[in-house]
Amino acid sequence: MKMKFMLFVIPWMCSCLAGWPKAETVSFVGTLYPDKDVDVSIEIDGRVKDILVDVGDRVRRGQTILKLDDEREQLQLQIRLGQLNEILAKLGVTVDNAETFDIYSIPQVIKAQQDFEEKRRDLERDKLLFERGAVSREALEKSQTAFEKARAGLQAAVDEIRGYKAIISQLKSGIQLFAKDLEDTTIVSPINGYVQERFVDMGEYLAKGKRVLRILDTDTLRLKGSIPSRYTSGIRQGLEVHFQVEGFADEVFRGKVSRIAPSIDMETRTIQVEVQVNNREQRLRPGYFVKADIEITPGAK
Repeated sequence: MKMKFMLFVIPWMCSCLAGWPKAETVSFVGTLYPDKDVDVSIEIDGRVKDILVDVGDRVRRGQTILKLDDEREQLQLQIRLGQLNEILAKLGVTVDNAETFDIYSIPQVIKAQQDFEEKRRDLERDKLLFERGAVSREALEKSQTAFEKARAGLQAAVDEIRGYKAIISQLKSGIQLFAKDLEDTTIVSPINGYVQERFVDMGEYLAKGKRVLRILDTDTLRLKGSIPSRYTSGIRQGLEVHFQVEGFADEVFRGKVSRIAPSIDMETRTIQVEVQVNNREQRLRPGYFVKADIEITPGAK
């Protein structure tokens, strides 16, 4: 009975296994690209004062890589700071409240306000005395003239301080602008990587937007290649890829599928894949031609 049972099970298992999709090793060729490829440009016009890195140098994000002459920006910034401090000292206010201070808290305005109030009281008093016949019309007109003069003086004082407020605002805007220009004379690397190209020389005058350096991030590389469209159903992110590079004998490198194109190339009937490759040891370089293999199970999910 035991032998009969085994003879019954084995054919059933074989028939099931025969229907399973078989994994296939798909070969393709591709090229290695840097993870990031950045052209560094300048934000202002200026003359190159110092170049701190060159082709092949390792750079870190935020590292100073080039400096422009900053004499003009320093001078303009100091001029505006001096003008601002002079006005603030005259008004008796600080930088923190330079644009928010109360106009009527400024000594010049306080004095003009006090004079105005005094002349207003004098006029009201003389009007009552004139009605009682205690002062002459001439005295009343004199009080009226003094009042009008005090009122005009108060308005002039207020207008003057408002004008200073506007100047303060303009100076602070100018200071921010030249501080930004001064900051922009120091060019820093936006990424970690290696200098691939240098486009400028010492002493060269550059226009805003001029490229100065090209930096590549090669700690991670991207292997880009294409496989036949008939394997589309089996390709997925995370699949391991083995590849070889000319010049490394029979050494096999590894990576994982990180991106898959959303559509098939109508001319070649292939689909592009991108493989992420760890290159922290910097053994591989962008531009290498590679031969790769990937194991794909058609119809797998």
